[in-house]
Amino acid sequence: MKRLLTTLVILTGLLGSGGAVWADAVDDYNKGVDAYNAGNEAEAVKWYRKAAEQGDAEAQSNLGDLKIKFAQKWIDQCLFDEIEKITGPETKKIVEKHCSQKIENKSLDWLARNVD
Repeated sequence: MKRLLTTLVILTGLLGSGGAVWADAVDDYNKGVDAYNAGNEAEAVKWYRKAAEQGDAEAQSNLGDLKIKFAQKWIDQCLFDEIEKITGPETKKIVEKHCSQKIENKSLDWLARNVD
């Protein structure tokens, strides 16, 4: 009986601490959401990472999404930087204008197809 009581006390302590860890993960995730909604992506990454390390699946997913978003920004910036190195700043401006017009045209085409 004494052994059973000891085991129950130990299990209760373990389960209780597990709940605290889960609450910390949820709190960290929520701080990440708040930071992201405020436009502070670096702060969001910090909190998502803490929650993800505690096993929060939503935080892990959001980190993956942010990684893709940042990677595309860095690739785009790298391309423009390399264009400027190879051909000069004038060409970079021409490429930026071309890309802006292309995106605008695609947006207008989409609008024309999807507006009643």
